[in-house]
Amino acid sequence: MRGIQPFSDDNGRTHARLPGTPTTPEQIAADKNPYYAALEQADNIMLADADIVNVSELEDMLGRMLAQQLVNAAKEASGEGIN
Repeated sequence: MRGIQPFSDDNGRTHARLPGTPTTPEQIAADKNPYYAALEQADNIMLADADIVNVSELEDMLGRMLAQQLVNAAKEASGEGIN
């Protein structure tokens, strides 16, 4: 498996943090199995044909997590409770 690391402390590489909780890295840390499955799927596709790079499962998962983080940021900004 290739080494994409979702560390919540960003190892000092991120200069600004998007608002909203839980953050995308926190969501990954809470349940790593979907993240690992998406990486494994991308690896398997590339192992079958090195010319094909397909990270669509990972992209979909991260998109859903980012959307949740930003929805929660909007709720926090408006004073609405987060479910």
